[in-house]
This record gives sequence, C-alpha cells and structure tokens, in this order.
Amino acid sequence: MEPYHAWANTALVVVGIIVSVWFANRKALTDAAAEFAALKIIVAELKVKTDTMWDMLLKRAVVEAVTRGLAEVHSPIRLINDSGDMLVHMADEIRAFYAAECQGMSESRAALALERQFGTRLAKEVCIPNNISFGICLIIALAIARGEPLTEILDNALPMNEQAPIVRHAPPVVRFAGRVTRV
Repeated sequence: MEPYHAWANTALVVVGIIVSVWFANRKALTDAAAEFAALKIIVAELKVKTDTMWDMLLKRAVVEAVTRGLAEVHSPIRLINDSGDMLVHMADEIRAFYAAECQGMSESRAALALERQFGTRLAKEVCIPNNISFGICLIIALAIARGEPLTEILDNALPMNEQAPIVRHAPPVVRFAGRVTRV
C-alpha cells in the first residue's frame, strides 16, 4: 500500500503545481488584458487629438487663403486669382497621385496623403518662393487634385448660413488716459 500512497501524493503535488501555475497565468492574462484595454483607449484619444489638429490646420489654411485673396468661400472653397498657377509645374503629378491613392477619401485624409507624398516639394517649390504658409499650399494642391471645389473642410465646422459677419480691417483704437485715438 505504501507505493500507492506515494504515487497519490506525487499526483496531488503535480495537480497542485498545475493549478497554481494556471491561477498565476490567469492573473497575468487578466492584467495584460486590462493593460491592452488601457492602451486602446490611449491610442483612440491620440487619434482624435491628431485628427482635430489636422482639421484645425486645414481650416486655418482656408482662412489664410481667403484673407490673402487666393480662395473664396461660398459654401464650397474655390481657388481664385489664378492661385492654382503656383502648382502648375506639378499639377499632373498631384492629379495622378490623387486618382491612384486618394479616391473615396475625405478631404482631410486626402490632404494628409498629399502632404506625405508632396510635402517637402510643396514647401521648397511653392510655399517658400511664394511666401505663403504650408497649409495654403496644401489646400491649393488638394483643390487641383480633386479638380473641383472643396466642400468638407469648413462646412462641418461653420455652415455658410451661420457665417460670422465680415469685419474689414479697421484701424486699431488706442486709449490714452480716457482719450480715444485711432492709429
């Protein structure tokens, strides 16, 4: 009987070790799943922040293009005053890339793809020589690539029927000890 008793003790020890390892791994797996869930939340937050910054850059570029007289806003954004001529030397390349890689993308995503493909060239060949911001170059490149006015960039944030009133550049007012002086 003694050999049977030794075998039973060995079996119980092995089962105990297996159960202990299983519980230890179960806790590690639970911890890993919790960490993964936390990382998913962080990545989602970063995506939202990145998309928000990108949309802000494009909206700022539209505002700059309109104030510099390179585009106009009448619901869709249109290039004016031959502003597209600044990119005439690379327009065919931009259109070909857009047709191959950007069909079906939102304007924001397509602008990001254009930036990745042509960003350095736009900065060196268009922005710097014409003294315009990179955002304006990107808006012009996107309009050229699409071959039609841009409709999404501002419409989601500022519907045209709720446009703020246009204020022309008035001279600044300076107040000196109760007196109002126009500069």
